[in-house]
Amino acid sequence: MLLYYNGNEITTQFIGENEIVNEVSSLFQQTPSVVNIQAVTNIVAYKLDLDAFQEFYHSMESVTEWGRLWMTNQLFACQKRSVEMITDSATDRYLSLLHHKPQFIQQAPLKQIASYFLDITATSLC
Repeated sequence: MLLYYNGNEITTQFIGENEIVNEVSSLFQQTPSVVNIQAVTNIVAYKLDLDAFQEFYHSMESVTEWGRLWMTNQLFACQKRSVEMITDSATDRYLSLLHHKPQFIQQAPLKQIASYFLDITATSLC
């Protein structure tokens, strides 16, 4: 799966098997999202509205603690990505993903890979 913004296919994240994806600001602020979530492979997806999410989140202490840890990891990953976009070359970012999650390189369309690593659109590839 990948995330991209309405109107412009700018890939901002790849989500792999057994990973959770959501648009946090839209979920908690109950506002329309400017982010699209697109599956580029066959998936099984589950949809929770805010009430169901809150009920599940508060149902057990272990789920609440897991949620805090997941959100913290997402914040760190976002910060890391922001720094990498400034400090690392496109080649370094590509090699890092190839090393840590090679399945994304094999499954994602070229235009999403280019958008993610090179910050260019599909029309610029031509």
